[in-house]
Amino acid sequence: MKRSFLTTVCVLVLTATLTIGCAGTPAQEQQVQPAAEEKQASAAVSAAEKEDVQAAAEPGETKEAPEPSADEGAVDPALAASGSPWIDGSVSEALTEGMELSPRDNFYLYVNYDYLMQRKNGEKDPNTSYEKLLGDVKGILEDDHAENHYVELAQQFYKAYVDADARNRLGAEPLRPVIEDIRSITSLEEMTAFLTDADRSINAPLMLRLMKNVNTEKPDEYSPALYFRSFIELTLGDASEYPERSEDAEETYRHDKERTVRALTQLGYTEEEAAQAYEDFNAAEAYLASGLDSMMDVFLETGTNKVEYMTGPEISKLMGDYPIAGIMESRGYDPEDNYLIENRGYLQHIGEFYTEENLELIKNYHLVGFLLRYEKLCGVQDPEKLKDFGSNFDMIMYYLYDVLDNAYLSRFDRSKDREILMEFGEEIKAVYAEMIREEDWMSAETKEKAVQKLMDLDLILLYGDNPVDYSSVDFSGKSVAEMFMALEAFRFRREAALVGEPVIPDQHAFTWMPTMANNAKAFPELNALVFTVAIVDEYGDVSEMSIEELYATIGHVLAHEISHNFDENGSKVDINGLERDWWQPEERTAFEARVQKVVDYFNGISVFEGVYCDGRILSAEATADITAVQAILRLARQHEDFDYDAFFRYYAKQYAYFSNYKWELHILGDDPHPLAYLRTNVVLQQFDEFHETYGVQAGDAMYLAPEDRILVW
Repeated sequence: MKRSFLTTVCVLVLTATLTIGCAGTPAQEQQVQPAAEEKQASAAVSAAEKEDVQAAAEPGETKEAPEPSADEGAVDPALAASGSPWIDGSVSEALTEGMELSPRDNFYLYVNYDYLMQRKNGEKDPNTSYEKLLGDVKGILEDDHAENHYVELAQQFYKAYVDADARNRLGAEPLRPVIEDIRSITSLEEMTAFLTDADRSINAPLMLRLMKNVNTEKPDEYSPALYFRSFIELTLGDASEYPERSEDAEETYRHDKERTVRALTQLGYTEEEAAQAYEDFNAAEAYLASGLDSMMDVFLETGTNKVEYMTGPEISKLMGDYPIAGIMESRGYDPEDNYLIENRGYLQHIGEFYTEENLELIKNYHLVGFLLRYEKLCGVQDPEKLKDFGSNFDMIMYYLYDVLDNAYLSRFDRSKDREILMEFGEEIKAVYAEMIREEDWMSAETKEKAVQKLMDLDLILLYGDNPVDYSSVDFSGKSVAEMFMALEAFRFRREAALVGEPVIPDQHAFTWMPTMANNAKAFPELNALVFTVAIVDEYGDVSEMSIEELYATIGHVLAHEISHNFDENGSKVDINGLERDWWQPEERTAFEARVQKVVDYFNGISVFEGVYCDGRILSAEATADITAVQAILRLARQHEDFDYDAFFRYYAKQYAYFSNYKWELHILGDDPHPLAYLRTNVVLQQFDEFHETYGVQAGDAMYLAPEDRILVW
């Protein structure tokens, strides 16, 4: 129902920022991710590591599944509709004409059936929520007037991006200087010289990410960090893909190899040489993957990751001949400083790989990694696609990030919307405080600490007041690929310059996730949440919404993100952003028992015959969804004529998305968010208001007895 905007959290890699927390908003959590090199560099600190995985998508935008291939039509409809207690109504193969539906048996499908059948019958998504935002941004990018440097940079980049003729004339030439530099290396000593000269290597990938991070011991300032996450950094998407590639990874492998061969043959390689360069790159990634935790290892805390601080000299000793100290110094970091790391064994793993014997693999890891990062901005395979501004916007937003944000905000005043949302957010915080104070398993002392943390929560809404200064970035005379290289070089160097500096919350938030991205996110380390312009505009004009629509959509998004500050991860971070368990042991035990009830409930849901949910993976997001509706319904009780039927319908509609059997299986294995129909049905069946509105009785599929409900708060 909602078009696909690139988002977050794990979705963008333009600023390398370690963070905890989770992106968030109701329909967008199941967001199609771009290629691996386009994921946000976001790592978490120990207890909140799961939040990094959750940042892949949050409420606010529904993911569109890929169009089913011909063989997917062969899926047995009976299998596609074999779920219990509900069929997955998003699945094309499960939908038939004239289905008899009731709000008491499958509310998600009851509300969204007409839309889903329209999609099954080939009609395009009728949603036009983004038209105004797209039109506003298009007007800026295609205008010839630039009132400030942000607008100038955005216009220059966009016009170069859509100039297919210029890009095709140049082909891969913008990549030649770095590729030839790496190709000319003949010894490990020369490789070391390249890596320790930032002017030569700043845009080439390293085998670990050197970056700033919110200091886990002093959250009001930045510290340096080293990390490398397989599900963010590796091109096949996860460490688990390298021993044996899945179908999706195999497709990525073939596609990236084709891209590599196409670009390198333009630069003088033979096809055999180019293919071998990619195979070397893949072999190097496979070696790195063997020392990394998979996404599920991180999420389920079954891997080897351990967050800790190490001094630069300790790291250098652990990494052997790998020139980490020289890399630190050349990129503006102090090699004597204390660095946050999350996998000591992986650092040693790199050191063991960095040998003369592996030189060709090391060279081609950096060479092909660089190529795959920037090749998409070289020649254009399908110039017609550049005429689709919606598709262009996704990519322009990804590349320009906060530059585009500030170009937009320099022309459009969103202060009224921010004022409305700020007031609304404070109302939601107040009902959360009521909920906390009513808990009988939490001591009075801990309740007051929780309420204080809640009321101090910083709502960073729509835009910040401290934009990054890009005045030193100059695009003059550059191709679009060179423009992006210049942007990234600026951002990498800025990372180093911020080490030891105070954290500015709004700047931190919006350089992590741009306001043009359709998302929201909790930042427990800052005791803050961020809410973007795009997610507001997804739903329409805030000032014109009915109270029911406002509560069901934007209200739920805000409440969802607030919930993350008190879920199984956020509750282990205190008001100052320090990770520590500030609850009493018996309180933690009681809370975990409640979470376990959520886990057990989801474990009992069959999506398809023989295919069950994994409650361990889904519990944090499910808890945030349920608790958010719980809080919003408290607010609703303050309105005498509140239309609960309208509220529940708006809530269900925001999750509508059209999918297929194969894609749902893919999501079920990879996404820590419940499937869309479960985010509707499981959540709503927890509340008396829902049962009373639709007359739900024992025996109805939507019925859940009060004693079986899974409210955590």
